Amino acid sequence: MSHTMTVRTTRTTTSTSFIVLNTGHFKTGPGILKLLETLIGATIIGIVAYYFDNYRTSSQLFVPEVFMLIVAVAALVTTFSLLVSCLLSIPTAGIMPTTMFESMWHFIIMVLYVAASVEFLTKTNNYRGGYSGNTRLDAYLAAAVSDALFDVKIQR
Repeated sequence: MSHTMTVRTTRTTTSTSFIVLNTGHFKTGPGILKLLETLIGATIIGIVAYYFDNYRTSSQLFVPEVFMLIVAVAALVTTFSLLVSCLLSIPTAGIMPTTMFESMWHFIIMVLYVAASVEFLTKTNNYRGGYSGNTRLDAYLAAAVSDALFDVKIQR
């Protein structure tokens, strides 16, 4: 006995504009470190830019301020881009911490941050002399010290 059977298949394609955020990335070590690096970078930029005075007569602090701002902005932009790419793409969050780019980036930015912090600390401390009470210089010292300590501690 033979039967004849007809099979019809229907394909339905749907598209959506729903964006899934990989919030679980904040529960991992690399995710927490990227978030902390972003927050510290934004804080350093905020402190240095708030007290930045490009019309002063003494240029002793101008170079360390600009160097610290350049390093902090480069670190903030790149780390924020890495953080956003890991949040928007689940495969990226798994692959990115194992790439050579991220390892090299963290090492290079650690060296630059430490160099900028040491220069900033020495120039600010020398410029400050023996007196205290200058709000700008006290804030600069706090930014440089917290930056140097944070970067040395988080590097692997």
